[in-house]
Amino acid sequence: MEFDEAGAASQRQRLTAKLLQDLLDADAERQRAGAPPAARRAWMVRGSDVEGHDLVPEWLEGGFVSLSASQLAGIDMRALYEEIQRAVERDYAHKSYAYRSQRLEEFDRFVRQMQPMDLVLVSRHGKVYLGRLLGVPYFEQSESGLSNLRRYVAWLNADDPTDASDLRAPVPALLQSQAYVVDLTEAYPALAALVPDGQAAEPVAAAVPLAPQRLLAFAPVTAGVRGWAADRGGRAGGVPGRVRGPRCGVAGRRGVGRGGGGPGARAGAGGGRAAGYVG
Repeated sequence: MEFDEAGAASQRQRLTAKLLQDLLDADAERQRAGAPPAARRAWMVRGSDVEGHDLVPEWLEGGFVSLSASQLAGIDMRALYEEIQRAVERDYAHKSYAYRSQRLEEFDRFVRQMQPMDLVLVSRHGKVYLGRLLGVPYFEQSESGLSNLRRYVAWLNADDPTDASDLRAPVPALLQSQAYVVDLTEAYPALAALVPDGQAAEPVAAAVPLAPQRLLAFAPVTAGVRGWAADRGGRAGGVPGRVRGPRCGVAGRRGVGRGGGGPGARAGAGGGRAAGYVG
């Protein structure tokens, strides 16, 4: 924990009562289920060029990272992969297959795969900021409309970021990815070594082994037609229809409202630039 000259703790590393309760609840749920401790992973979220706006200062000050998710409506923040897939197919049906596939991968990583205490990296002007994820995903209608789907972060080096030129392999190569949410778990040991002295670093061994990655893909068009026909038949037989989330800027307990805005961030320390999109 960092302290200022007056002896006050850094607000960028604050842990609110709600976030602490979320972490305790998640740990208690794993213990009840008899599950082993979650393997630690690492991620990059792009934020230095979102529709021409640099969101990183806002992230550092507010203690979060985000995606725009401007067209995503009615998704459960504890959704399974299949539920996220259905939400993307529904809310981005007017977009191309490739576009929907990219959004599915991003939302699945951001909502389902990223877990509390994972490392998260963001870059800005050749500097790299590290933090630890806290709590669960949440929706907040941003003033700019560019950062609606969020994850809390406790920043570890906000006042003394790492120079991107000092990153060790394989981090630079991984940062060349054009994705908006990049899995950096392969480089967890190198990133954990960057955690400042005095900050609790998770054991490097906790990063392995990793569970096999699921293939992110949409069902064939014919399957979609059969599903539509079955759904119509179910409705005719009195089966209740799908409950959609609120399409507004207010988040329900389990759902997420519809936000406005543009893309996830595009530029990273690796110098790559992601293809633009209105998320």
